[in-house]
Amino acid sequence: MISAYDKIYLSLLCQKNHNYVIIFFFVFVILLSGYICFYQLGKSPLENWDEAWYADMIRHMIRSHEFILTYWNKAVLLDKPPLQIWLSLPFVWFFGLNEFSVRIVSSIAGFLTILLVTKYSYKKWGLLPALFAFLTIALNNTFIWRVRSGNIDALVTFLILLTYFFIIGKLICIFMF
Repeated sequence: MISAYDKIYLSLLCQKNHNYVIIFFFVFVILLSGYICFYQLGKSPLENWDEAWYADMIRHMIRSHEFILTYWNKAVLLDKPPLQIWLSLPFVWFFGLNEFSVRIVSSIAGFLTILLVTKYSYKKWGLLPALFAFLTIALNNTFIWRVRSGNIDALVTFLILLTYFFIIGKLICIFMF
């Protein structure tokens, strides 16, 4: 028969080990996500169309100091919002205009998206669903392809996810009071 003291000790021991499992899980998530999003980011050349367009728009902004309108082939291009280009400018100033500096904003946004989805799943449903959410998003070919390219898709996904969290957070505060 287990005494009350042994039950308390076992519950503390299990809780302590559970905390180590959670810490290990999130360290694993951060390291694997960082590897997936950032490893050899600037190694391959820019892809046709969108990625090359954004690099040319960034180049034009740096040369002309025109930061409001985006230009491509010396013509105004208003098809896409310029937030991705604005966020890429400091990286281009620091690293120079290359594949890495064009793609880094998308990679950071994708990395943060993976972390937010995993943390949200953990808080809402627990460790095992968080693992499945992480594996689903981090091993999705299309998502990672867009994250590792200089397109605005990863940034838009991250901003939509943030908007969702802010709306949910505001709704919870409204219904609590």
